[in-house]
Amino acid sequence: MTSPNRSQGPNRPGLSAAVASEAVKLLTLPRLRFLALVAVVLGAATALLFYLTLPVTQGRTLAELAPGEVLSVGLLGVDAAALVLIVFAAVAVGDEYTTGMMQTTLTLTPARGRVLGAKLVVVGLTALAVGVATAGCCLVIGLSFGASAGFAPAELLAAGAWQRAAGGVAMPVCYAVLSACGAAAFRGTGPGIVAALAVLGLGGVVALIGGGASAAITPLLPVAAIHSLAGSAAGPEAIGVLGGTLSLVLWLVAASLLARWRLVRHDA
Repeated sequence: MTSPNRSQGPNRPGLSAAVASEAVKLLTLPRLRFLALVAVVLGAATALLFYLTLPVTQGRTLAELAPGEVLSVGLLGVDAAALVLIVFAAVAVGDEYTTGMMQTTLTLTPARGRVLGAKLVVVGLTALAVGVATAGCCLVIGLSFGASAGFAPAELLAAGAWQRAAGGVAMPVCYAVLSACGAAAFRGTGPGIVAALAVLGLGGVVALIGGGASAAITPLLPVAAIHSLAGSAAGPEAIGVLGGTLSLVLWLVAASLLARWRLVRHDA
């Protein structure tokens, strides 16, 4: 282990320059652009599939759902987009270790914390943009199916749809940033994907435990925060909008600090 280089000059690149540099890298890589497009398309296709198979999966037709449930079905497509964005974020950060480009990046911008911050900002903003685009597609699909079942668009949108959409977008942003942190901390695309999926799967593992332990741990997990932000939380998951926001911030800060510590303390 060696000490990282430190930038001493007054002209070292600022955070805005580092963010701009990372954004250019992201936009010029065909694989990343492809993954972002796949996330939106898969999200929309998933929403369409859920509506078409509703009588089989839920035993009810669309007309039998409450107005608040109609658009929720389609917004599950955002969850599918989040899975693609986990891969997107891991590739965006981890590939630099695979190709050796990280050494060049850190030579050009020796302030390693700034490099990581720029990467996380770009990944987070991209995940937000893709999440919003996917949610928009899912809402349009849901409104179309709802109209075919006799629901008025205003009725569906007034039934908490905006909160569910906004809360749903928090999922791809959260797990994309966690994936990027995992890729930075453990230096590879695979570890980033595994780290994000492990956090995502914690909810299911804790649910299997059951009892008081499950009730105590569940409110601390990102899934509880996301469901609370979306207004769909029940039982121990229901920690409120403020609690959900604080929980997600703490998770992302903790992951960022771990990634920063690993990046600063160890050579790339």
